[in-house]
Amino acid sequence: MTDSRAGHVKFRSNAKSLRTQPDGGVLITDGQYMGAKENVVGFSILECADMDEALPRARKGVIASRAPGEVREIFQRPTPRAATER
Repeated sequence: MTDSRAGHVKFRSNAKSLRTQPDGGVLITDGQYMGAKENVVGFSILECADMDEALPRARKGVIASRAPGEVREIFQRPTPRAATER
């Protein structure tokens, strides 16, 4: 699915799963976490430059909520054109 205003929707294969660990840390793995039998209770949309910026913020949310989470890139903004290219 492509939208010229928002870039494109990312697929599940690009998702990162976050789970709290008994030692207080957070385990981050590639791939989706939510399966058909899990319930989605809520979601947040973070405005971040990329996955590297989103993961530390999501890690804080997982620790605060004591619940697993998932991070996906839902759209990508087009790169602004330089003033000389216009």
